[in-house]
Amino acid sequence: MNLTSILPEYIDTFWPMAAELLEPAVEMSGGRYDIESVEYLVKNGFNQLWVMYDDDDKIRIAFTTAIENYPRRRMLAITFLGGDDFVNNIGIVDDTLSEWAIAHGCDGAEIMGRKGWERALSPFGFKASYVTVEKEF
Repeated sequence: MNLTSILPEYIDTFWPMAAELLEPAVEMSGGRYDIESVEYLVKNGFNQLWVMYDDDDKIRIAFTTAIENYPRRRMLAITFLGGDDFVNNIGIVDDTLSEWAIAHGCDGAEIMGRKGWERALSPFGFKASYVTVEKEF
């Protein structure tokens, strides 16, 4: 498997395939995002689009990241992820994103999601620091 970030000027080429993989994750955002808003963010450079493809150039995994600038830390956040066989490719993703994040001045990486991410990512140095809980009115 090969992993690459997609530059904003090439988003249109990859977006239809990536959007299909990202849609289920976007639908879990509780109405905060729709696939069109995610497309806007990556096309305009606010978020980054990453794809992992196999030897036949078929996109198997797509995810988005964003650099979050907190008052005292700069973090790379994985915002949406979709596709198959991600768990077996976490090592490639972790190595690539860590290198990219460090090159862009990030102090770490973060992901908010289902509880299962803690188990999948703990071998790569991630640990649960809090749980997001919400209530709708």
